Amino acid sequence: MNSVQLSIDSKDKIVQQAQAAEDSYCYPEIDLLDQAETRADRIQLQYEDLASVFVREMLTTLYGLAAARVFTLPSPRTVVVERGGNSFRHNTTYPPLAKPSQDTVVIAITEDDVRTDEHGRPAWEPSHLSATVEVNVEHFVSSIVAAADEYVSLVRKCWPDEWRDERLVTLLDDGRSIRNYVEKHGSATGFELNPDSDRVQQYLYHAEYEESALSRFLVETGTLREIVGQLRERDGQDVETKYEMLLSHQSDIIKRGVLQSLKKYPDDRAKQQLINQRWADDPEIVPLALGAAAQSGGADVRDALLDTLEFSNEPRIRETAVNELATYIDDDVADTLAIIAEEDDTERVRAAARRVLSEHGR
Repeated sequence: MNSVQLSIDSKDKIVQQAQAAEDSYCYPEIDLLDQAETRADRIQLQYEDLASVFVREMLTTLYGLAAARVFTLPSPRTVVVERGGNSFRHNTTYPPLAKPSQDTVVIAITEDDVRTDEHGRPAWEPSHLSATVEVNVEHFVSSIVAAADEYVSLVRKCWPDEWRDERLVTLLDDGRSIRNYVEKHGSATGFELNPDSDRVQQYLYHAEYEESALSRFLVETGTLREIVGQLRERDGQDVETKYEMLLSHQSDIIKRGVLQSLKKYPDDRAKQQLINQRWADDPEIVPLALGAAAQSGGADVRDALLDTLEFSNEPRIRETAVNELATYIDDDVADTLAIIAEEDDTERVRAAARRVLSEHGR
């Protein structure tokens, strides 16, 4: 018996919706049947959402599975938990968690919001889990891909000239690749996207949207690091343009991944783009950018750090600028840091300035 049953809609219902309105709602359900005796017997997730949005969200879960990291399923309208012959219905706004292992996935219902890391990946905290089931990886993947295949086939028949969702189609292509990998290896662990593939290149350099799950996957599997490494080894005028495109990406996850790679392995051709990041005054991005630029060094970096101290409203950014200016101590820099040490609005920035001055005998 399959451990996962995913029913998005019936053909008759989609045809009826097509006659009513293109943006009709459907009511998908996911049945999760447990394979472990110590957990809930069954969890049913009931959804009320636009079908294409739901299918895209389900397909993106496969990136988390392939990265072997904890991930979330779309937030259901209602959750029904069956245990020991009793049924419990929950109305919840929290997304179910999923924790993959080699050949199974544990799906968990949580009654609380969960912590996330810098990439938005959720933490697995047993004390927050109210019910779990364990399902087979191959069944989990094949159910999602089969349902998405069926949905795409049906809507194309209903709206052969109007329906366009290339984002969903691309996600489905990746889903099929993950399914094929799982069928061959019995696990999604080890699956990677080719960094030179049209899929990856299109997303990194031309996509006008953010796919957070894909961004995390490219960072966590080392694919993005490999791409930045390839750029460092390349010659040609397009390298600077490539850096500009990466550092202008819609996804902050991609930006952070690029900046972390450049801080560890600097490339002078990226320096101007790193310096330019300061104008965004984003405390999640600019400190990494300034740190990476400082690895290349130069008067232009020094001047950018001094400029940042004048206009930034973010203490974390000003503190980073102060720390990086330690490399450039001269009379002008020391005078600026002395003012910061006395007049900055934030104690930790003033403390950083005092420390840098003290370390250089100023």
